[in-house]
Amino acid sequence: MVTVDATNAERMVQNPNVAIWQGPSGNVNRLYFNMENKHFQDPKVRQAIAHLMQREIYVEQAMRGFADPAYSDFAPTDFYYIDDPYKQYDFNPEKAVALLEEAGYVRGDDGIFAKDGEKLDFEFYYTSGAPQAGVAILIMTPVFEEAGIKITPKIPDDATMNTLWDTHEYTLFDAGTTMGPDPMRYQYIFATETAQNNIMLYQSQEVKDLFAEATKSSDPAETQRLYEEIQRKIAADAPNLPLWYRHTIYAHNKNLVIDEAVPVGYVHFRFLHMENLYLVK
Repeated sequence: MVTVDATNAERMVQNPNVAIWQGPSGNVNRLYFNMENKHFQDPKVRQAIAHLMQREIYVEQAMRGFADPAYSDFAPTDFYYIDDPYKQYDFNPEKAVALLEEAGYVRGDDGIFAKDGEKLDFEFYYTSGAPQAGVAILIMTPVFEEAGIKITPKIPDDATMNTLWDTHEYTLFDAGTTMGPDPMRYQYIFATETAQNNIMLYQSQEVKDLFAEATKSSDPAETQRLYEEIQRKIAADAPNLPLWYRHTIYAHNKNLVIDEAVPVGYVHFRFLHMENLYLVK
């Protein structure tokens, strides 16, 4: 039994001796904005890009169906998850163009929007270990360009990719995070001062205060309310865009019974009870 990515899983399902098991991993794949970039300091630019997302298409074509569209910064396996914060940004290129124009951007002769002489022309980094992200970016490219934004996929070596977390020499960045199931851990992404985890350098005192209240709360209903408010506030600010929830995928001998090894309860399904696996003839 081995874990496989979406591309290999699609190939392996053609093998009659192999069975595929999949379940939610708790991982959220995201498009990160560099909030130090002057363009992305304007929320209308981030919201415009949010209106260009086609999550269902990314899941179908890039992830080959081995994922679910992501509309929250929390994963479905996390406590207090709600499923709709980013649904306010429907796929609407016309709305994206209108937001850019409201923000003072003007299309050039090449069709790309610019403001103060600086074009919306960005390099979009992703890791070599996530080729599915590269496919998604290729799907995004013509959609963005039609809306007046140019993106160029960039796939650096692993050392350079790791350095980007510290140097912030990027504009757009794709990466996945697994933080839950306790949502207090999301404060390391959205409510810290350092770039080690908060790669966006997103700063919101309101979000910090909400996390502080949530971690101290002993009232379940109040805790639920606070974490729901956190999810909605971050989505309104859109410092990143969750794209999909990647599945954990196991390829295994078709005679291996795996169902009884799946954990029971509200946990991340990437952890199996290996002692419960057995073969049948």
